[in-house]
Amino acid sequence: MAQGATAYVTLEPCAHHGRTPPCADALASAGVARVVIGANDPDPRVDGQGIERLRLQGVRVAVDASFRGNIGVEGFLTRMRRGRPFVTLKLAVSADGYIGHVDRGQVAISGAISNRQTHLLRARSDAIMVGIGTVLSDDPLLTVRLDGLSERKPKRLVIDPSLRTPRTSRLMQTAGDVPLLIATTRADDVSVAVLEPRPVQLVPFGSELDALRRLCAHLGQDGIGSILCEGGARLAASLLAQDLVDRIVIIQSRNEIGGKGVSAPDLRSYLSAFEATRRLHFGDDRWVEYDRKSH
Repeated sequence: MAQGATAYVTLEPCAHHGRTPPCADALASAGVARVVIGANDPDPRVDGQGIERLRLQGVRVAVDASFRGNIGVEGFLTRMRRGRPFVTLKLAVSADGYIGHVDRGQVAISGAISNRQTHLLRARSDAIMVGIGTVLSDDPLLTVRLDGLSERKPKRLVIDPSLRTPRTSRLMQTAGDVPLLIATTRADDVSVAVLEPRPVQLVPFGSELDALRRLCAHLGQDGIGSILCEGGARLAASLLAQDLVDRIVIIQSRNEIGGKGVSAPDLRSYLSAFEATRRLHFGDDRWVEYDRKSH
């Protein structure tokens, strides 16, 4: 059935023996005439050797980045190349330039369709990140609430240096059902009894200027390939300043917040390193995705 066919793969076929023989050999043996690859595999055991192995066996090979695939592949590539997870920063911005309100807690900025798209982003991510400010003001749940995807349970990660996440918060209350990680400077000196009966994982978070970078490296080593940041302006600015963002998703709403609005972070000095790759409309909202120009 595969004789003379074209195979489309998200990642370069392997060229080494692991649990199975090299995938490149399997494709060639099956009689595939052409392979289109979404991305080269930066794993040193592969890294171009899979392509070379195919060509030596007479298989034509093309690399097409537009066929790279989902965020899981991007996560693997970023972990291999940058030693950390693929980070998506999502910001819902009101018509008057705000991402929240000082006194109101959670504020509806984007519409229902955009909200469902956000839940789809969550479902595709390994972890969802917010700062302690968002926890205290919004009391978010950060779960996937879409029909058919409710069993997808990415880890919830709170950047909380002083360990101020309330025991009564929805994150704490649901920690037994959906994993909760808290990045804190107190990870080594807090008794487990302080958090009982909540099964919360404390992750070390230093006080150094590059603490976020160190945390991301730690998470990558722990198997997390992709993070969706839904935090506030301060966390967003810190991630951007430390060059830890790979994709920016901006949801531009027609709604206004007014009053004591929380201003969106200034992205102008950072967007030159990104390019707009998707422009969509979901109801009244404009959804724009910006990808890092070089991976």
